[in-house]
Amino acid sequence: MAVLLKRGMSGAAVKDAQGKLKKVGLDPGIVDGNFGLKTENAVKSFQTAKDFSTVDGIIGDQTWTMLNNAVGG
Repeated sequence: MAVLLKRGMSGAAVKDAQGKLKKVGLDPGIVDGNFGLKTENAVKSFQTAKDFSTVDGIIGDQTWTMLNNAVGG
């Protein structure tokens, strides 16, 4: 199971997610490992683009899977 990430969290997993969001053309803000509003909005944009039934700005299993697939890894 992937690490669940949401606004207010920080660390290497957040930095990884931010880098992947940037690779798919979204703007999570500075890739600094801090999950702020810009990162949340980038996640929501990604979820909307991928037709998620729930667009919540939280990176859970489904979002990780789709994000990893989108960047080829």
